Amino acid sequence: MDLNSLVLSDAERASVTGGVIARLIELIPRPNFFDSAGTPRFVGSAAAPVENDQWGMDVSHILNKSDRLHGYYSYNLTQIIEPSARGNTIPGFGHIQRPRRQFFSLNETHAFGPNRLNEVRFGLNRISSTTEPNAQFNPADFGIRNGITQPIGLPQINIAGGGLNLGGPSLFPSGRGDTTFVAADTLNCLYGRLSLKIGGEFRQFFNNNFRLGTGSFNFPSVAAFLDGAANSFSITLGNQSSSISQAAFGFFVQSNYKWRPNLTLELGLRYDWNFSPNERYGRFIVFDPETASIQRLGQEHREIYHENNRNLQPRLGFSWDPFGNGKTAVRVAYAVLVDQPMTSVVTGAPQIRR
Repeated sequence: MDLNSLVLSDAERASVTGGVIARLIELIPRPNFFDSAGTPRFVGSAAAPVENDQWGMDVSHILNKSDRLHGYYSYNLTQIIEPSARGNTIPGFGHIQRPRRQFFSLNETHAFGPNRLNEVRFGLNRISSTTEPNAQFNPADFGIRNGITQPIGLPQINIAGGGLNLGGPSLFPSGRGDTTFVAADTLNCLYGRLSLKIGGEFRQFFNNNFRLGTGSFNFPSVAAFLDGAANSFSITLGNQSSSISQAAFGFFVQSNYKWRPNLTLELGLRYDWNFSPNERYGRFIVFDPETASIQRLGQEHREIYHENNRNLQPRLGFSWDPFGNGKTAVRVAYAVLVDQPMTSVVTGAPQIRR
């Protein structure tokens, strides 16, 4: 990845007397280029490697003449280094991200005679990812008193409007893990020209998040940086963690009727109940303007939002061969579809735990 950053001249480096800034400038490369205005710059590159490891397994087994079993598992691990993430302009910073994905499914089909087939399915889908600063320094070792005394990274330091940016990135380390369990059953029946499918499923979703963060300093100019005179600083201390759980239940009936050799009608109805999410350790909080206070939700007070349980979803359609020769097909369909709300709408409500 190409880098072109404002840096410090030798004279500017020699002018520093403050201990904190003197330690920080050792992380800044010396100039290897001067632009037409005589401004010292560093022009170079930084590696941005991506490593990927993936494998899977697929197994099918015929138990007997009526039962079949199928299982599948896949695994993927990636490591990504972004050297200029969140505005960093010099080598050695940026972030490292390690997403891990896993998928597992198991299904069993059983034939109840020639006209009825039942399928039971279980599935698990998990993605977890951590992101951390590439340079995991301890701010206390540099004399920076920002409330962090462990090697998770320096505050992100922005100088001269982003011309020079080092440290951080400010929002990391952070991570999340999403796990979904699904159990479902579907019965298929055939009665002459009518086929009927009845089924239901239960889903359980877990969302776990954490964030520490290194904070950020802003220096309006190089001179302000050399003097150690920042004009702003921000940080949120503590582990901003949450463990959110959300369940859902669905049921459907779908029928196909071959009314004529060239016309098939479809009619169905689905119902979904998306339960209100909850924080498994009771850390949902909101500000109540009536009492001017913080209220904890999901225990003694109302839920984070109302249950999403009025989701009737009709399906209607037909397939028509207007000439009856199998060369032309006209298909028309109508459906009402409901999506399960994402837990990201409530991740800001968990209380910060130090």
